[in-house]
Amino acid sequence: MNGNKLACFFLPAFTMLAVSAIALLGGFGDTVEDNGQFILFGLYLLYPVVFLYQGFVCALRGYPWLHPLIISVLAFFIMIFMLQLQTYTYIIYYVIAFAIGYLLTLGIRKMRGTN
Repeated sequence: MNGNKLACFFLPAFTMLAVSAIALLGGFGDTVEDNGQFILFGLYLLYPVVFLYQGFVCALRGYPWLHPLIISVLAFFIMIFMLQLQTYTYIIYYVIAFAIGYLLTLGIRKMRGTN
């Protein structure tokens, strides 16, 4: 499995689980507020961008889209369980970000005439 395929399949999962583990261990600051702020940064900005990148890479390289998306969604639910958050609805935004990256890249490739 090459690097692009690994990035396509596991980058959002690794990012979410790594940020969660570091926040649980207090790696982003001494206070709960510091760690909480970084978790919010991840929920609102970092994770959607990583899902968008995942969709982009999957479409650009011609990888199947279902398996990477399932892996990332499962990692999101593991993160929610680890941090005991009640933010289940954010997964909708992440799937939309993935779809935008995937469909936009497919559209651009089709307009350019490359397969």
